[in-house]
Order: sequence, then C-alpha cells, then structure tokens
Amino acid sequence: MTKFLILWCTNLAAPFPTDSKEYKSFMDHIWASIDKRVKEGMLKDYGFFLESKAGYAIAEGTAEQVFKYVSMFAPYWTCTVHEIMPYEKGKSILKEVMTGAIECAEAAKRK
Repeated sequence: MTKFLILWCTNLAAPFPTDSKEYKSFMDHIWASIDKRVKEGMLKDYGFFLESKAGYAIAEGTAEQVFKYVSMFAPYWTCTVHEIMPYEKGKSILKEVMTGAIECAEAAKRK
C-alpha cells in the first residue's frame, strides 16, 4: 500500500454554520468520518497543528481512494497531498542515479 501525507487547512471563507449547535453537529459528522477512516485502517495518523486551523493525516491506500477522501471535505478544508516513498526505496533510487551520473561523467572524460 502507498502512504500519503495529507496537509489540511481550514478554508475560513467556506460557508460553515454560524449557529453553535449547528456547527457542533456539522463537526460531529466530520469527526465521525475521520473516526471511520481510522477504524477502517485508511488513516494511520491524524493530528492538529497548534494553531488549531490546520493539521495533517497519514493515509494508506491508492491515489484514487485518497483523492476521494480529501475531496469530501471541500470547500471547508483544503488539502495538499504528498505521496510518501519509503526511505530504503528512495535511497536505492538515489544510489542508482548517482552511479549513472558518475558513469556518464567518466565516459565524458574518456572522449
């Protein structure tokens, strides 16, 4: 499964309920959706940044699943999604790139 870092931020221009009871009900629905994804295993971690208007989530799944999930929160929250490459895989790829660059440089010197 692919992991994704989701950075979310409250869209202060969104049409949030202005009545306190309606706002609490709205947020209860949002939190229930997040709780459901945690229970299903899609969300591995979810947190708030200290300013309380933004935070992050670590999700696991396909790009299509994550796209569908973050789209549900528009226009109330904006999300930036980054696919996470595991360290060992990234290190391996960079070693290949460096080896190729060295080989090209050495070949250019021989010409």
